[in-house]
Amino acid sequence: MAAIERCETLYAGIGRPAMFRVPSLVPTMAEALERRGYAAFGQSLTLMADLTGPAGGPDPAVVFLDDPNQAWLAARSALTRADAETDRVYRTMTGCIVLPKTFAAVIVDGAVAAMAYGAIDGRLAVIESVGTLAPMRGRGLGRRVVGALMGWARIQGAFGVCLQVQADNTGAVMLYRALGFTRELSRYVYFRKETPAD
Repeated sequence: MAAIERCETLYAGIGRPAMFRVPSLVPTMAEALERRGYAAFGQSLTLMADLTGPAGGPDPAVVFLDDPNQAWLAARSALTRADAETDRVYRTMTGCIVLPKTFAAVIVDGAVAAMAYGAIDGRLAVIESVGTLAPMRGRGLGRRVVGALMGWARIQGAFGVCLQVQADNTGAVMLYRALGFTRELSRYVYFRKETPAD
């Protein structure tokens, strides 16, 4: 497939291995990649919740920021164990969002314990970068930050909100379903070349 070859050439030109994200809506791409020696990994779900019914009140533990501050970014970096280049790309990417957006955090003992951000396009909101730092897990902080962003989206006029979650993260999938993310819009999976064992 010519598109795969072009991507391989492009990535080889910058000294990086090609990697593909293939949505479930394009099964022929997955088959073509497998024939070329690529293996699937990291399946994710895109889930949607309707924003109907009465809105809950504000959560005093959740703070909203127009842009991510240093504490928010440092917590995200610690959560993902990102290297300096990944952090730089993430900061640049979030700085380029031109849609209405907000960055939310749950603060515990003066530090960011859970975070996520939301953006709205038309009347649909997207929640991204959801995470709770390991020592703070099991306290409902992820539920609080996502719930607060759902409330923010409703106030902004959104009728629905979607997010992505790793399919094998059963705890997060159960949490999101409990929050109303009951409609699966699509799935996607990453593909990379299998490397022979040394």
